[in-house]
Amino acid sequence: KEMVYDKRERRGIYLMKFYLKGCRQVTRLESESRTPLINLINEVSSGCDTIRAFNTQQSFIDSYYAYQDTFLKTNLFLNGVNLWFGLMVDLLIFSFKVSLIILTLYLRHYLPSEVIGLLLAYSIQIQNSLQPFLQCFSTFENAMLAFQRCIAYTRVISERPYKMEKDNELHVHWPLKGKIDFNMFSMRYRPTLDNVLHGVDMHIHPGEKIGICGRTGSG
Repeated sequence: KEMVYDKRERRGIYLMKFYLKGCRQVTRLESESRTPLINLINEVSSGCDTIRAFNTQQSFIDSYYAYQDTFLKTNLFLNGVNLWFGLMVDLLIFSFKVSLIILTLYLRHYLPSEVIGLLLAYSIQIQNSLQPFLQCFSTFENAMLAFQRCIAYTRVISERPYKMEKDNELHVHWPLKGKIDFNMFSMRYRPTLDNVLHGVDMHIHPGEKIGICGRTGSG
């Protein structure tokens, strides 16, 4: 019985490893597709007045539907992978029970009836112990992806501080004139992203008050 149970447990672990190879990637895609959707909702909620003022509601609605479709696709795949794993575990347990019943019928003349009854009784408990163990272990490993993303965020290069050491070398009354010139200025949020500003030329004279408004009014 112990040998049969160990063999059964090894098969369950092999199935779990095969399931985790795909589920881990789908879970990462599901988390990454959820982030743009949440960011869009936060931007719209804070810049709703500006969006209405420039009559750009439809573009944000289209963006919301696009992000939502992408998220729901990955979420559907993730639910399908989880259901497939549960079905495979049930089929594995069912095949083991059928094999055990066939084996006990074949060896009914060689094994005592109490041993056969004990085997069948313990085989029923396998489903109550093996399946929750595999589900719990796989859920725990998938949940660790959240910690992986947190660690990745800690490695992001932070912005420069508001006050730097070389600021102490400047004149007390610096700047004497608050004039700022932008010549072919381009900017992007991260090195791997496209530019959000392209070739901006702007001259700000001393004493002028300039307000910069983002596309949703939240910048």
